[in-house]
Amino acid sequence: MEERNLNNNESLELIAQMIMATKTKLERGGGGSIFLIWGYTTLLTAIVVYAGLALTGNPMYSWIWFAIPIVGSLLMLLFKRKRTKRVTTYIDRVISYVWTVIGCIACLIPIVSIFLDYRFPIITVIGILIMIGVTLTGLIIEFKALWICGILGIALSLCMPFFSGMNQIIIFAAIFVICMIIPGHILKCKEKRR
Repeated sequence: MEERNLNNNESLELIAQMIMATKTKLERGGGGSIFLIWGYTTLLTAIVVYAGLALTGNPMYSWIWFAIPIVGSLLMLLFKRKRTKRVTTYIDRVISYVWTVIGCIACLIPIVSIFLDYRFPIITVIGILIMIGVTLTGLIIEFKALWICGILGIALSLCMPFFSGMNQIIIFAAIFVICMIIPGHILKCKEKRR
């Protein structure tokens, strides 16, 4: 196969095709399911943590937050096994890199905080971090509902420090409903329509 240089118009057309292919893949190939897996896992975990803390006052219930990456990763593995393999575009890889970096940092923040006894608003920082990922994904694939919800999630995350500890958990859960569950269902509806 011979290589040739693309002119400006051909390059832009190729990039537009990759973005459209990724957007279509998210709409048809279970992108909504990915947001729903992480959104519902986070929501249910937040409810359990909140209930445990509210009913007992025992701070050990905060360890349940670590269920999010464990349960979410296991559900993702199951989901990926069921999903048919498709061609991976450069845009797919960019989104994967964004979420890999954000996921690793979101897992490291509480661990580092525990071992270094470093106190800062973990739930706020993780909320902002995840919502940056949502916003970037929406911007990259040009899915308006996703990036608007992501920006709204960042704004809500920045408001969390103004609320008391237990109320922050409710806001954190609400952010994931607004920014992951609702866009996930929108993507699922588009998938069903196609």
